[in-house]
Amino acid sequence: MRVLTLFFLLISARLVAQPPCSSPGTTPGTATVVCGSTVFNQPNLPSCNGNTIPFPGCSGLVSDNAAFYSFHCYQAGTFGFLLTPLSGADDYDWCIMDITGFAPTDIYTNNLNISVNLSGTPGPTGCTPTGVGNSNCAGGTPQFNQMPMLQAGHDYLLMVSNWSSSGLGYNLTFTGGSTVLGDNAAPTVTNVGPVGCNSSQIRVQFSESVLCNTVTSSGSEFSITAGTNVITGVVSQCATGINAITELTIQLQDPLPAGNYNLVINNGSDGNTIHDVCQTP
Repeated sequence: MRVLTLFFLLISARLVAQPPCSSPGTTPGTATVVCGSTVFNQPNLPSCNGNTIPFPGCSGLVSDNAAFYSFHCYQAGTFGFLLTPLSGADDYDWCIMDITGFAPTDIYTNNLNISVNLSGTPGPTGCTPTGVGNSNCAGGTPQFNQMPMLQAGHDYLLMVSNWSSSGLGYNLTFTGGSTVLGDNAAPTVTNVGPVGCNSSQIRVQFSESVLCNTVTSSGSEFSITAGTNVITGVVSQCATGINAITELTIQLQDPLPAGNYNLVINNGSDGNTIHDVCQTP
């Protein structure tokens, strides 16, 4: 009878499967864009299945129960961060990847890792001045890696995974390093023009990521001169729940006639203008 009971429990456990990771921030393509001065208080992480990230140095690097963060290096230097789980019993794994010149999803087919920590010891983890090495595999290895060097002009992803699958989150602070992950320059428009031959849709591209919560869905920040042009709204990836974008599309009531126009950006109906991820307007 004990054997039959155990067999039933094992079969039942197999029927309980986590969904694939798909919500904003849980995949590389929807990574939260960060500024170096930002502190993240993540109360929980969804329980979900991610993909394996290739890393010849260690086995078991997977993006289950994960959150992704993306950042751009403006000045070369060492990179430090501290992740403190809300539960001291939770074990967090993580990796830092240089994705310069790659699509975010290429992390699943290319070894882009520059620092990996899969230590089985629960509690705080990260990259610190006293950390050891750039690769700590599963088991009783050190919880802290040394601070890796980041290169100016490069783009990076940080993946953190709750290996304990508790659903509880963490506090994440970028601290201790000399690299600069933000700038004081205001975001600018680098390209503007119709979408294909449709002059009732105007694509706007920015010099850097801008925060979704500073862009109104009505497009009230924008006006087009000269002429009388009615903006009916904007369309962007903000609608998917991500925190920042590099482009959007302005929707016009009527197509623009042939001519020269100026795009003006001011404060919107939310009382502010567009900000980058470091809150620079």
